[in-house]
Amino acid sequence: MKIYDIADPSLNLAPGEYRNTHTTELYQQLTGKEQESAREALKVGALIEEVDIHDLDLAIRATDKNDIIMVYSNIRNGSYHHLRAFEHSIELYGQPYQAAVLPQKQWIRSYKALCSLYLESNYLPSKKFCFIGSWIIASMVFCGTLAP
Repeated sequence: MKIYDIADPSLNLAPGEYRNTHTTELYQQLTGKEQESAREALKVGALIEEVDIHDLDLAIRATDKNDIIMVYSNIRNGSYHHLRAFEHSIELYGQPYQAAVLPQKQWIRSYKALCSLYLESNYLPSKKFCFIGSWIIASMVFCGTLAP
């Protein structure tokens, strides 16, 4: 932020206060839902990650500065990891995960891209994870649960 002389947007704001009205509305909408149940808390976490991914996609498209693109991309990749963890935990409650902000096809594409990243890095546990995940996706397409 110093390099580009950007003021800190959270400066002098109390917790839960935001200069962005969309973020303020989302905060007000979600605050308290995490108290309903563990599953609702997981859904809140997943929704926040989806919003982050969506906003970061827009921010990446809005700049041509490589250093900013790299930072946004790294943060977005972290959000994909978090979203995958929330998705897995939601599914442990017997409820399939449905993307709320990202189009389902984008979520599936991103999931496959994340798996490819792991496969390229030779991270063995992820190979198993990606194989199982790919099998689930293929089964969903075959059964008509998910459009290809």
